[in-house]
Amino acid sequence: MAESMMAPVSEAEAMAAIQSSEEYNRGNNGTNTNLFINYLPQEVTDEALRNMFLPFGDIESCKVMLDLTTGQSRCFGFVKFRTSEQAQFAANAMNGHKLKNKTLVVKPANATNQSSVGTPSNNVYIKGIPQVMTTEQLQNLFSPYGTITECKILLDPVSHFSRGMGFVRFNSPPEADNAIKALNNYVLAGTVKPIIVKYADTEEERKERRSRQLKRRQLRYSPYGMAPPIYPPAAVPQYGTPPPYLPMAGHQLPAPIGQEANLFIYHLPPDTDDAFLYRLFGPYGAIESVKVIKDPTTNVCKGYGFVKMMNWVDAWNAIQSLNGYRVGDKYLQVSFKKNT
Repeated sequence: MAESMMAPVSEAEAMAAIQSSEEYNRGNNGTNTNLFINYLPQEVTDEALRNMFLPFGDIESCKVMLDLTTGQSRCFGFVKFRTSEQAQFAANAMNGHKLKNKTLVVKPANATNQSSVGTPSNNVYIKGIPQVMTTEQLQNLFSPYGTITECKILLDPVSHFSRGMGFVRFNSPPEADNAIKALNNYVLAGTVKPIIVKYADTEEERKERRSRQLKRRQLRYSPYGMAPPIYPPAAVPQYGTPPPYLPMAGHQLPAPIGQEANLFIYHLPPDTDDAFLYRLFGPYGAIESVKVIKDPTTNVCKGYGFVKMMNWVDAWNAIQSLNGYRVGDKYLQVSFKKNT
């Protein structure tokens, strides 16, 4: 109930509220090691935020900002990594990630107060467009800022419903810049989340983004470091080679109501550890946590464990590929953990 009453803050409001804070200034030194995370669910704590970003590198500090009066989360925070490369890896992986009923905005802390993002051009990208908005309404929203030569909302190729994003092309780059300055983080009437407006990627930037996405798909997100999704034969010869990553067609299947991305794994070998589960499930998507259940006396795996994926579809793909996968002389049983 408390979360529904807490109105989301725009990035401009967030930065105005905490630009003088210790966490912001500690990382806002031009090195881009400090990340700003907006639209966190109300219940996310410092520890939960740290665990969420731990797979991407060494964290020096982590803080969810609280309301000084109520003590409740203000739904944004900071994570500072040891290196800028780790911070960029985390931002690339987690920006736009869906958590509960929120979509995270993750970017360098010292970039959150910039009005224009990307390489200047006459083409503008809009994210967060309401499902009911038409192309004509989108054009009317942007027309006060210049002459529009093209306007479109992207549709899902199967359902033909709006994907919540689109493009507006102006006659000149200055007109596009005016629109970005006026409408980025603007909250439309009848909505609660602001739209994101920035320069559309150039062809070179799109190629670079696709390359990063391919690289992320080939890596596993793990606090044990990054490794190729396929085991080197010398590393774990007794376990063979995991099945390849096969994304589900459409990648749009919604999670059943109440179903989280928690997996139960049975028939694990006695010598299984957390690192093995990360290696096995990492190729199928970002992992929030793993847990091998061990005998407290012998420290031997009791034959089962748990993996929590960050995305339900990734968990579904992991089940399709790994349920029945042979490990030693056993065949794994992989299924969604039953809600208790």
